[in-house]
Amino acid sequence: MMLCGLDWMLRRILSLHGRLQFFILCFLWGIKPACGGMFIGKVVVRNTRRGNIRLGRGVVAQASFRVNPIGPASPCLLDVRPGGEIEIGDGTGMTSTIVSSAQKISIGRCCKIGGGAKILDHNFHAMNADDRKIGKGDAKPREVLIGDDVFIGTNAIILKGSKIGDRSVIAAGSVVFGLDVPPDSLVRGNPAVIVARK
Repeated sequence: MMLCGLDWMLRRILSLHGRLQFFILCFLWGIKPACGGMFIGKVVVRNTRRGNIRLGRGVVAQASFRVNPIGPASPCLLDVRPGGEIEIGDGTGMTSTIVSSAQKISIGRCCKIGGGAKILDHNFHAMNADDRKIGKGDAKPREVLIGDDVFIGTNAIILKGSKIGDRSVIAAGSVVFGLDVPPDSLVRGNPAVIVARK
């Protein structure tokens, strides 16, 4: 009984610390914070231009085994490259997730993003070998649009040009590249395919 009380108290302290960390780091990183957000554990933001990240009410980004045992070894990263933009809707939660934008990534309301998932709208490096030698980046980013109430399983990868409809489920370990997923779909595999519709 005492252990349950101690665990509850530790979770409460973590929650209060997460809210405080959220507002301090949003201020430092130039993010306009909405109410009820939390950053728990190691959350890293790389925002090249202030104001290019918008977070809705109650957004939770975390990397802590006390809250979620899946994927706490890696930090949660919000990375905005020059010209990029990240928009995350109300009530969305993510664990040890990498979101990196060079154009636009829009994540809807009440999404659940599993541990170790990656959402990228660019390739980081050029496809041409000569361009890679001189450190040239991806010249053709394409926006990623994720609807409301989407569940993205652990270690899934959503790549540039992908559109995921409302209430869809992306199975753990799937790699989605440029796929237009209708609402209420189940997607799995590498490369990902639509395997079921409600």
